[in-house]
Amino acid sequence: MSNVIERVVAHGLCCGCGICAGVAPCEMRMELTDEGVYEPTVPASCTDCGVCLVVCPFASRPSPPTQSPLGETLGCYVGHVADEAHRRQAASGGLTTALLAELLRSDEIDAVAAVRATGQHSPLFEVALLDTEEQVLGSASSRYYPVEFSGVLRQMRQRGGRFAVVALPCAARGLRLARKRFGWLAECLRFVIALTCGQNKSTRYTDHLAWMSGLRPAEVVEVDYRAEPAGRADDFVFVARDRSGGEGRPLPFVSSPVARVWSGRFYSLSSCMYCEDMFGEYADASVMDAWLPEFRADVRGTSIICVRQPALDEAMQRLREAGRVQIEPISRERAIESQRFNLRFKSVELAPRLEALRRQGVEVPTVRIRPRARPVSLMNRLQQFNQRLSARATPGSPVVSLALAVTRAVTRLHRLAMAVRRRLPGSKGDRQ
Repeated sequence: MSNVIERVVAHGLCCGCGICAGVAPCEMRMELTDEGVYEPTVPASCTDCGVCLVVCPFASRPSPPTQSPLGETLGCYVGHVADEAHRRQAASGGLTTALLAELLRSDEIDAVAAVRATGQHSPLFEVALLDTEEQVLGSASSRYYPVEFSGVLRQMRQRGGRFAVVALPCAARGLRLARKRFGWLAECLRFVIALTCGQNKSTRYTDHLAWMSGLRPAEVVEVDYRAEPAGRADDFVFVARDRSGGEGRPLPFVSSPVARVWSGRFYSLSSCMYCEDMFGEYADASVMDAWLPEFRADVRGTSIICVRQPALDEAMQRLREAGRVQIEPISRERAIESQRFNLRFKSVELAPRLEALRRQGVEVPTVRIRPRARPVSLMNRLQQFNQRLSARATPGSPVVSLALAVTRAVTRLHRLAMAVRRRLPGSKGDRQ
């Protein structure tokens, strides 16, 4: 039996979650590569036992509970925390940290595994065990930065207790696979909360934004990806600070070139090009931004949370009754609609990318989206090119700047073509 290096990493499919290294019996380790992503290393003592493949989200996959991309849910809610300071500190509505704090207060868990800042340049962020409400609330906000879970999994096994984990959908899937395989993890891992994700980024994404803001990337020690915007909720601001305390120029997401870096798939992980799980359907709850017209104007942010475990639904109701959150039910369809743009990339547009990979002799375990022999769209080809280019190029280099300019021009032409297409008699617009 082979291992993840041969089956996953070699084909650019590793998401860097570190689940394999956290549970494998050999001394696997996660290392941050020169390209700014985490990858496992297999020691000489590896016996090819296959454990790493059993828990890898890109080598194995549990059967889905439903054919909906959202997975099965007990309830979906939209809203925000009542505390204004907490809401402004959070990435959107603050429901994730509010739920985790409630689980600690009600003694349903002993600690939370979540991302926190390190206070140093490399890495800027890490996954750590947080024991108090204050620590959990202090971890609020989004971090578009690679992290891995191997160290935290080892701590959980050694320490014992009851834990909740906050993770991206790929890591949440790996945790579910590992929880099924290992009794010790099934006993201590009580809840997995997934953050809805369209793509993950390498460390070079942060370096590029720091460079755009006027700072030297190697000197950056503090980053806020989602400082509060002034106009609309999705125009959140990137702010970076260096070792001397100097602050770079604020970069709004929509009204600056940051959006082109993001949507052009620059510095994305290669595995993100072949992932169908956007909502974290294998987690016990999924949280997302409420990117719906009625909520975009509120710059303080609004969240949608979909729960799949009765204990989490009960916790949300306690929060509502205590006045800690202001939430109301929202339909599954509206929750899915809030992520419409990224969902298309992971569904209709994913099928031909999977087919191109299959023709190279590489299979990716998927559930709903099957390889389909149809041309990969021009925009998808450009995004794949940008991803491969930026994995090797230095942030801010002329070649990246040229690629950004080309992406901007092609995007404008694409939008114009789609607008014309929708106006043609009998056209179905951009539906496929």
